[in-house]
Amino acid sequence: MPAQGRVEVQVILVRESDRRPFSDTGAKPVPAATLGDHYLAGQLDTASMPPGDYIMQILAWDKLAATKKQISAQWARFTIAPGR
Repeated sequence: MPAQGRVEVQVILVRESDRRPFSDTGAKPVPAATLGDHYLAGQLDTASMPPGDYIMQILAWDKLAATKKQISAQWARFTIAPGR
């Protein structure tokens, strides 16, 4: 039986005009029971965010994987338009 992974995730929001993190969850452990599901779910309250362009970066790493295969990063750009 293969060893279970020890996975942590981190979500960082950056406002492009500022380049400093707007929000950072810090590293959070992923429960071992959910590793087989291969998905991350959450909620982002965009109504409380100032208008502008943002980048959301999601980092995941398996502390038990080989060094060159430990980390994965994905990102997405989005825009919050001014209210009407």
